[in-house]
Amino acid sequence: MQQETDKTGPTGVPSDSPSLGTRKKELPSFDKFESELTPDLKLIHELLRPSFLFRAFELVKQARRMEEEREHLKKQVPEVRASIAQHKKIATQIRKAIKAIELAQRVAREEDPDLLKSLDVIAAQQLLVQAEADLSWFTNEMFPGFIHPTLRKSDEKPTQVNLPSHSSGVFPGFGAAKIDHWLIHELDKCFDNALTTKRKIGSVGRDRIIMKVFQVAFSKTHSLDQIKNARIRMMAKRRMNKNKKASE
Repeated sequence: MQQETDKTGPTGVPSDSPSLGTRKKELPSFDKFESELTPDLKLIHELLRPSFLFRAFELVKQARRMEEEREHLKKQVPEVRASIAQHKKIATQIRKAIKAIELAQRVAREEDPDLLKSLDVIAAQQLLVQAEADLSWFTNEMFPGFIHPTLRKSDEKPTQVNLPSHSSGVFPGFGAAKIDHWLIHELDKCFDNALTTKRKIGSVGRDRIIMKVFQVAFSKTHSLDQIKNARIRMMAKRRMNKNKKASE
């Protein structure tokens, strides 16, 4: 039973099912998106349909960009870690050079105290010390900061470098259904502006339109139950965040 649970996401979507980013199908043109979706928008006032369609299409494109960014962030992690390891090796060699100079200084003091100074060895030592300090910052702060917090290992501590693309407000996360849930929630919010008080639409109507958006845009089918569960989950999360901000 546990094994079956691990294979599915919060809404029952298989965790290894293709995400938006792994689907190579090109997004449809806006004209095709409009023509295929319009028959399902009868409950939206005809004057409000264009704005809904434009907004929905922009959200679809944004979801695709998020998936591309997610794949980029995942792909660069091994490269960043390899760069950290390489720079640590360089820093080790620099520290060895610094110790060698310190040893040479102790020997030179007895023979000719001004010898190393005249050969600019002292100046070189100062440059090496600064270089080692800079490399330490790169390996301990800057490079690890390129790794998304969700993808960091337990021994990769938080850093002072926080990229804007790592913000939860910009990028919803790496779970198989994270971006799909985000898109469902944003489409759900569109109905709040696209419907007049006289043209209310039931939750099933919303879910059917959202389901059609996924079909038209990504050739992907979510069941009505999956969409409903995701929409309720995201609404509850939104309400909780709103209450939290109000209490601050």
